[in-house]
Amino acid sequence: LGLREGRFIEARDDAGAAPVAVIDTRTAAQLWPRGQALGQTLVLNPRDTAPQRYTVVGVVDALHLEDADDPVHPTVLLSLAQHPAEFFTIALRTRGDAAAYGPRLAETLRRLDADLPVYWLRTQQQAIEMGRIGPLVLTQMLSAVGALGLVLAATGIYGVLTQAVHARRQEIGVRRAVGAGSAAVVRLVAGSIGRQLAIGLGIGLLIALPWTHTLQSELFQTRAGEPSVLLGSLVVVLLATALAVSGPLRR
Repeated sequence: LGLREGRFIEARDDAGAAPVAVIDTRTAAQLWPRGQALGQTLVLNPRDTAPQRYTVVGVVDALHLEDADDPVHPTVLLSLAQHPAEFFTIALRTRGDAAAYGPRLAETLRRLDADLPVYWLRTQQQAIEMGRIGPLVLTQMLSAVGALGLVLAATGIYGVLTQAVHARRQEIGVRRAVGAGSAAVVRLVAGSIGRQLAIGLGIGLLIALPWTHTLQSELFQTRAGEPSVLLGSLVVVLLATALAVSGPLRR
């Protein structure tokens, strides 16, 4: 932690001492934007019948204590002796392999309190990865559904165009007989598919853009309606369409 002002919580801040708190710069800027935060009284749950009052003894750099993709909120640090918790997390900086330090940490805590259970030991990287599981699973599910929809759409285009070519064999033969070249015939057959594709893409974009904002909270460092994502999706759709129409057009 980077200390900006005052001090950290110390051993003297036990249950019998005056309640103290250390806040981060976001909390200080929000509660005392024009004044000194040190020495001020911080009231937690002011609407309670017996609100908790703490004296601010330190200000630290802005903290991010939630999952990696969660919003960053103002943070207040309290003494565990003055504010007991049923469950809490200990964060340690180690040298070398952090996972190998786990058994030593568990043994140290057992010597301090044999009745204190220690569980869910993990490295910081593992904690970050676990925090991303939800968005990752959601992204994979949506990608799978999108890929399936794209395959079905390409199959449908292939079938429709194949049927159209088969139904217009005589017309195409007559046009070739009177001098129409291959390019002219391809433009004739592909013209209707191009118009249908443009209409479908337009409708799809109109439907997709509003839905991207509903997923904004699940995205990690990605904006809703990211231009690169939309452009990449458009390129993939056009490539799938080109593959679907290549066989009937060659015929």
